[in-house]
Amino acid sequence: MKIYVLTLDNDIGKQRKEKLLNEFDKHEITNFEFVYGIDGQSLSDDQVNKIYSDKHSIRIYRSLSRGEIGCAYSLQKIYEKILNDNNSCRSLIIEDDVTFTSDIKKIKDECFE
Repeated sequence: MKIYVLTLDNDIGKQRKEKLLNEFDKHEITNFEFVYGIDGQSLSDDQVNKIYSDKHSIRIYRSLSRGEIGCAYSLQKIYEKILNDNNSCRSLIIEDDVTFTSDIKKIKDECFE
């Protein structure tokens, strides 16, 4: 199983990436890819209008924030990447602030192999 890690290309993202690399090494997780997402705060109004419409917000009874729009758009890009990767029959998407629990070894043994 391949792990896709959603992160941002900024100082916080770099710190989180370093921490995760240490965790992956510690738990012998080798099949992963960091994917740089879209920072919704940096999107212009035109960019937001191209990728988001308030007509879909009726399900959650409010408009999405720019951060949520950026995250959703970034996840869509990861989904496309997974669909285009012929070697990936199972995938896991995590964000860069994930915390591993004590049962990561059990999960790794059952799911990652």
